[in-house]
Amino acid sequence: MHVNGMVGAGVLGLPATAFGMSGAYSLVAWVVAATLVAGIALCLAEVSSRYDKSGGPYLIALDAFGPTVGFVTGWLIWVSRVLAFATVCGLLVEYVGLFADGAARGAGRVAFVSSVVAALTCLLLSGIRQTAWVSTLLTVVKVALLVVFAIGGLLLAQAPVVIVGTAPSFASFTATISVLLFAFFGFENGPIATGETVDPRRNLPFAILASVAIVSVLYVVVQYACIVTLPGLAESRRPLADAATLMLGSVGGRIVAGGAIVVMLGTLLPQMIGTTRTLMAMGEQGQLPSQFSVLHEKRRVPVLATLLCAVAALAATLLSSFTTAITITVATRVFTYVILCLALPVLRTRRAGAPFHLRAGIVIALMSAVLSLSLITTAALRDVVATAIVAVSGWIVWRVVRERWQMVEDRLERYPS
Repeated sequence: MHVNGMVGAGVLGLPATAFGMSGAYSLVAWVVAATLVAGIALCLAEVSSRYDKSGGPYLIALDAFGPTVGFVTGWLIWVSRVLAFATVCGLLVEYVGLFADGAARGAGRVAFVSSVVAALTCLLLSGIRQTAWVSTLLTVVKVALLVVFAIGGLLLAQAPVVIVGTAPSFASFTATISVLLFAFFGFENGPIATGETVDPRRNLPFAILASVAIVSVLYVVVQYACIVTLPGLAESRRPLADAATLMLGSVGGRIVAGGAIVVMLGTLLPQMIGTTRTLMAMGEQGQLPSQFSVLHEKRRVPVLATLLCAVAALAATLLSSFTTAITITVATRVFTYVILCLALPVLRTRRAGAPFHLRAGIVIALMSAVLSLSLITTAALRDVVATAIVAVSGWIVWRVVRERWQMVEDRLERYPS
């Protein structure tokens, strides 16, 4: 599920974006971005090994820094995942429109999006075991498609040598790294469903680190294949599909477009899992009504949290498109990653004995936090402002809901009948 969460819609377009910003040095940018993510993943591996409950970054923030930081972290994660779902689902509609034009407009779009959300919701309500099987299948298909594309590009390329060219400016190269971080988002998905994982204290650290390593190698190879096969890479809107069209003709392009649909479906599933389990964890910790944490008696899934997330995802998708969906981008993720890194030294001072102990962990945590925080300078001001607005509004909602819900519970205790 870790690899499935990371290999998402970003890889369908980022090779062109990265090449347009830094040319052949985009290969180096991928390596630098992967190194930064590896540092954050190492911190997450240690802190997540302390928990056997679902919640992931939210639970870690709550434990390390208290209820206010914990709630804001959970709220930002939930909102950003709902909006990310809407963005990817909007792109999915566009790709499906290549095969069935009616599904991309009007009533056909509403019907298609509703069907996708309903299918994912039914899968989640069926239980985590069934969801994990489907996630694993999608992961295998996604990775296989990318591997075949990369190998095919390397074999069919007429000039496999990369022309380095002029080095980009420092600002452009740094901005490229920031953009490429989007492709790695999702490595924190595993700890969110810790409570439904077998022996998470032992298995999660290895799964997190292995997924980052596998995906890093895959992304670099895909970038290289795009560079050596597609002359107009910087101007391409669908670089993988365009490269396949050049190599194999229109049939190859349609095959890759069909593969892109699988990639996006595989991206939507972990997004839904993350949103539902974050709400469930917030209900378990008493920061949202406890009904969000109630599990189905047989299937052991949070029914109310799942249904609410499905409604939110459907509404966000229908009210937006891929180009107009509101996206809380770098600032939201950087905030979460800084919290994860700083939680390592904080939790070490409170209690020792994490099942996974990171050597030089405090040094790695502080360096990763500083490097992550520095990326905020590359974020657009509107993204930072939007993140601040969402955080403050979430805090207000939390205070209001908590007070009102406490009044309801007090009345129920006084008058149980």
